[in-house]
Amino acid sequence: MSVKKPHIQMPKCIMARFSHRNDHVDGKKQAESVYALLLDDYSIVEKPINELGTGEEGYYSNELECYFAEYEAKFGGIQKQVNEFAKRYGKKTHYELSIDEDSILFVRKFMGIILLRSEFLFNHFNTNNVFNPAFKNGLNKADISDLIKNTENSEHLEQSHIFSILINCTNKEFIAPRNVIYADKNECLIMPISPKSAIIVLPVEEAKKYGASFTTSRFMIASKETIVYEFNQFAFFAEEICNNSFLIASRKDELVEIREYALQRKVDIKQ
Repeated sequence: MSVKKPHIQMPKCIMARFSHRNDHVDGKKQAESVYALLLDDYSIVEKPINELGTGEEGYYSNELECYFAEYEAKFGGIQKQVNEFAKRYGKKTHYELSIDEDSILFVRKFMGIILLRSEFLFNHFNTNNVFNPAFKNGLNKADISDLIKNTENSEHLEQSHIFSILINCTNKEFIAPRNVIYADKNECLIMPISPKSAIIVLPVEEAKKYGASFTTSRFMIASKETIVYEFNQFAFFAEEICNNSFLIASRKDELVEIREYALQRKVDIKQ
C-alpha cells in the first residue's frame, strides 16, 4: 500500500491545472503528470503530481493537513470559475466572472498560507535575529495555523493594493514556481493558477499607471507574448532565490525557453 506524501508548498489543486495524463509512468495506469524544470541540474522531467514537491509522511501534522485540504477545496471552486472564464474569454460563448469581496479576502488568505509553507520562510525566521525574540524557540510547522488565524486583518493591503484576475490571451503559457507566488519589478504579486490565468495583486499606483479600469469582475488581459515571457522570467528568479527547486509547465517548450534564458544569464554573470 503506497503512502500518500504531503505537498510541501505547491498545492495539488494548482499542479493539476498544469498537468496531463501520462500512461507510461508505471506502465499500468495513467497518472496526472507535469513537465518540471529541476534547478539543481537544469534537467526537464515529466513527473506525477502526486510525487513532485512532496515531503515524507508526517511532514505536516494531520490537523494541519486537514486545514490545508479545507482551504484548497474552497480555492478549487474559485480556480475553476476563473479557468472557465479564461477559456471562454474572447469567444462567442458568454461566461460571467464575478468574484465577490469574501472570495477576494479568502484568496488573499490562501496566498498567505502558501507563503507560510515555504522552507525559505522557516529558515529566515529561525536564523534572523530580528525575528528570534518573537519566536524564542524558533518557528515550527505547528505555528502556521496560529499565524494564519492571527492575520485576519487585511485592511492595509486592501487600501494599498488591488486584487485582479490576469487572463493570458497569447499563444504562450504561464509557468509556475514551486514557491507558487512571485513578484515582478513593479512589486506586483503573481500567482499562476493555470497556463492561461493568474491571480495578481498590484499596488493601486501601479494599476493607475497601466490605466486599468476595474469592474466588479476585476480582470486584466495579457495580450502580448513578451508580457507572459517576462512573468515567466520573474517566476524563475523567485524560485531560484526561495527554494532553487523546480518550475512546472503544461508544455515542455515553455521550460526549454526559460532554461535557455537561465543558462545564458549564468554565462553573462560570469563575464
